[in-house]
Amino acid sequence: MQSVEMLVPDKVTELWGQLEPILQEACEGNETAIYEITPLDIFSLVHSDLATVFVMWDEGVIKCVLVVQFGYIFKHKYADILALAGSELMIAKSLAWNAILDWFRANDVEFVDAHTNPRFAKILQRKFGFTDSSVQVRMRL
Repeated sequence: MQSVEMLVPDKVTELWGQLEPILQEACEGNETAIYEITPLDIFSLVHSDLATVFVMWDEGVIKCVLVVQFGYIFKHKYADILALAGSELMIAKSLAWNAILDWFRANDVEFVDAHTNPRFAKILQRKFGFTDSSVQVRMRL
């Protein structure tokens, strides 16, 4: 049976053996994230209460992981998707995306950001309801 759960930090520690390879996939699969974040960074953020992990289970196995970090732009609270990976992404979306958005709203989040490559941006726009908001360019030194 498939279900989605928000993990507390102790549960992240307990499940780290399953989470780390999926998070590694997420970090390596994003041309920006590969230079900026690792699974251990995510582990630290979760244990500092700066990020939250959602997982989709199927028969006791983690199939999909979503990690969000919260921040403020001026006085506006936002959720930034740090990692999204695994299999059965569209099933996870149908099971939990609206509930996760409702949870964000209940916690005063005004918008959700994702920094990703153009290919995945199109998926987020088409399948998850994201819109263009800005273009970020970067010069790595």
